Amino acid sequence: LMPRAVDQSNAAHGLFVLRKVLEASKPGECIGVFGLAYKPGTSVIERSFGVDLAGWLLAEGRKVVVWDPIAIPEVRQALGERVTYAENAQDCLNACRVAVLVMPLPELKSVNWKVTGERIVLDCWRFLAPEQTAELENYRPLGRGYSSTGQTLWDLVSHERIRLLTD
Repeated sequence: LMPRAVDQSNAAHGLFVLRKVLEASKPGECIGVFGLAYKPGTSVIERSFGVDLAGWLLAEGRKVVVWDPIAIPEVRQALGERVTYAENAQDCLNACRVAVLVMPLPELKSVNWKVTGERIVLDCWRFLAPEQTAELENYRPLGRGYSSTGQTLWDLVSHERIRLLTD
């Protein structure tokens, strides 16, 4: 019963994010999907929300550019040439009209957010730091955000990524 409830909740949340992206874009526009692996620090894409989202957006008539620091070879196997593959996060941002930050990736700290202009940035986890979001003209946060202790999701992800790589 619990696994079914989790799957239903995940599906509903996926449709919520898809609806937000579709509301922010028009058919033919380019959507950037940042983070394609199942979770940070891995190349596994099985049941990956980022890959699912890219497929749904293609079905809705959007052009899709994708970036992930590790999972691109696996994504190429799954999505083929239906999407454009960015060399890095900055190139993905520069190529799209709407950027969807699907996963909390530490590499996004080095992106020059000042170049977003009128681009829409949908942050599914609210993991961009306040100094980064201050540079964005059209930032749309989703998700939970910062903890009451002041520890950011960046801090948690960095620690978790190190643990994943060393265990």
